[in-house]
Amino acid sequence: MKRLKILLLAAILATVAPADGTHFYLRNREVTGKVVGADIFVARDQLSRLLNPEELKRVEFDDQGVAAIDGQKAPEGPGLSLSWLAGSLGFTRRLGPGTVDWVKIQNENTQPEVSAEVWSRRAEFREAGRRLNEILKSVPRTDRPELQARVDRIGQKVIQATPLREMPWTFVVVKMYPPNAACTGEGHVFVADSLLDMNISDDELAGVLGHEIAHGVRRHVFRRSDLLRDILNLLADYKRLQAQIDQGQDSLTLRQQVAAYTRQRDQLQYKFDHEVSYSRLDEEEADVLGLRYAVTAGYSADGLGDCLSKLERLLVKQFGAAVLRDDMSHPPTARRLEILQRARANAGI
Repeated sequence: MKRLKILLLAAILATVAPADGTHFYLRNREVTGKVVGADIFVARDQLSRLLNPEELKRVEFDDQGVAAIDGQKAPEGPGLSLSWLAGSLGFTRRLGPGTVDWVKIQNENTQPEVSAEVWSRRAEFREAGRRLNEILKSVPRTDRPELQARVDRIGQKVIQATPLREMPWTFVVVKMYPPNAACTGEGHVFVADSLLDMNISDDELAGVLGHEIAHGVRRHVFRRSDLLRDILNLLADYKRLQAQIDQGQDSLTLRQQVAAYTRQRDQLQYKFDHEVSYSRLDEEEADVLGLRYAVTAGYSADGLGDCLSKLERLLVKQFGAAVLRDDMSHPPTARRLEILQRARANAGI
């Protein structure tokens, strides 16, 4: 554990100056744009590809298209400065030979300790449990206690590497085919017995469980409902302001507020309409965080990638190559392996 933390710190503090032909990455995704010195300027339409919904919500644009984050305007340039954008959103820059990587390594120790009783009263925790119970009405639990014991053992070890370590997590092995695993929300994960029957190692199972746990930690399951709520709230505010203008309370300030709400509404609506793209971003984030959780728990960094490759070979063998095109919610396996490799390089593991 101490060695891993030292390696992570060393990776963050690397200070090799960028050279000509430098490649820029944000959260392990390569960024394209206008390179100026040690910085790169990106187009506004790249933001939805690079940022997650919480980050995108913090970037605001005025009537002239000037960006600001938390009231701080972006510097002038041929686009949006990646240094300003990433730095303002809490990313840490790691410089390497020919690369500039902006990564987020969260401080897991900032999560306050909360008792299991308090967690169980959380609305999202209860909803996640309800969703899992609904699945169990049609998909039976395993009758092989050795499978359940194995998942419990590894799952409980992996969650100790997460900020939700005090949450009472439930892992359920079900009779299901094809091989699968899923998180129904914070604290609740199910695993198909067919996945365990693929002769996966403990390292591979830890990688899979880390991925699903990351979905729960990052609230991916509830992200769409949050988007809808934010859209409805913005529409209500927009109508209220417009009504004030219609009643004769017209002013420059009111009109600026209406314009700001309109832009925010359009951004949220775009995210809602392109949920498949955001689902893929969620999967990439869960891969990277799950890798970190598994490694911190003492398992191999190869686990998740090896399991993904093994699963893809099995599905192609049984269902043909078309099965890979049918999965619109997950990035292609090759893409996921590339991101995992980049994440490992960033962390020095």
